Amino acid sequence: MPVGKSNLTASRIKKLAIDSDYMRKEIYASDGGCKYLGVKARGGSVSFVVRKKVSGKIKQFYIGKADQFSLAEARELTPAIARLMNDGFSNDAISRAIGKTRNPLQLENVIRGNFDQVGEACMTLAEALESWWQYNYEMSDKSERTRPIVPLRRYIVPELGNRPVDQVTTREFKDVLSPIWTRKGSRGRNAVAGHVTATRMRQNLDDMFEQLVEDGVVDRNPVPRTKSFPRFRHQPKHNDALEDPHLPEFWRWLTNKCGADIVTKTGIAMCLFLASRPGQVVNLKWSMIDFDNALYNAPATIIKNGVEVSYTKTRIHHAQPIPRQLLAMLTSLHEITGNRDWALTFGGKQLSDGTMRKNTRGFRPADDLDHCGFTPAGFRATLNTWLVNNGCTFETKEVIMQHSLPKIPAPYYRDYNLEPRREWLQRYADMVTGAAK
Repeated sequence: MPVGKSNLTASRIKKLAIDSDYMRKEIYASDGGCKYLGVKARGGSVSFVVRKKVSGKIKQFYIGKADQFSLAEARELTPAIARLMNDGFSNDAISRAIGKTRNPLQLENVIRGNFDQVGEACMTLAEALESWWQYNYEMSDKSERTRPIVPLRRYIVPELGNRPVDQVTTREFKDVLSPIWTRKGSRGRNAVAGHVTATRMRQNLDDMFEQLVEDGVVDRNPVPRTKSFPRFRHQPKHNDALEDPHLPEFWRWLTNKCGADIVTKTGIAMCLFLASRPGQVVNLKWSMIDFDNALYNAPATIIKNGVEVSYTKTRIHHAQPIPRQLLAMLTSLHEITGNRDWALTFGGKQLSDGTMRKNTRGFRPADDLDHCGFTPAGFRATLNTWLVNNGCTFETKEVIMQHSLPKIPAPYYRDYNLEPRREWLQRYADMVTGAAK
């Protein structure tokens, strides 16, 4: 978001920082008192930047943040930097020279004495990566700024960092990336973490070399194509689930021995009795609970932090009957948090999926004390298996599990087989709590 051209001042720079944070936009302002000099503000951070057309293309060099350089220093350095950019010196070379001196005359002497007749093509791969990162991500927020460069520093630089950027081969990149590309972890998202990391590194390297080719620094892009790597097949690991015989024992542990507060216990109970997804449970609102009819009305979407987000995975309004045991817990909790919009809050803090997992994993069956790690999400598999084994019809089971059924139109999905679902969920709750006859 550009603003008008006028002389920069310290107070104006400070105001640009505040405006960029408030407006959540990048703001660029040219300095009317110094040709080529401007500032970029984003997220409350301001950096001095030199923008100049070189060989028909607009290029920019970040001098540094406004809390590291004064306006006077930036104005003194700008003419020298502009001349160096025009003569073809890389951003990385200029940055290294500024790291040695901020005197404009000394700056040109240092860089021309050390780098003249060398050119950008002789920079190392490590230097090229740092220059690429600075040029493209200097003004991004922290997460965006660190995400591309961190894995490159970890995996690429130790192996190939000292190689001249114009001499790195496709084979060398493939040898470094291949072990990471096919690496699998033990469970969950860690199982694909290596593959995702390698994919992102390959894409970032490809972007950097495309820029280098366009700028005439290297003649070709040596980064291997995606098709040259083996296909990655991820076998998902399902959440640990309790078997039927352990359910009454778990319920006794949850109600009598678990040290969790009533909010956490109620959240776990919703996962246990209704097969609700933890992401739904932590975002439960009291307006979704119909105490008179013992129904949990899950909307397709909710407004969170001013943004509409999915609440049900199917994005279909769903009504789930609430067993008596869970309704009693919700009624007790309502007496404590009923004056709040979000139901599962404690001490002003909303319940998290991690808190539920942490407490659920504390349970160990008496006949298998070494086995722990059960998760709230795993209760979905437990209920699904119990319904199948006890003769529940496929359609009723699928609606209980909040799976979409093409033959059931969305407007009818909410109330489909409501009473049979109520009967099955109550039977299940009675079995879990030991109330079954």
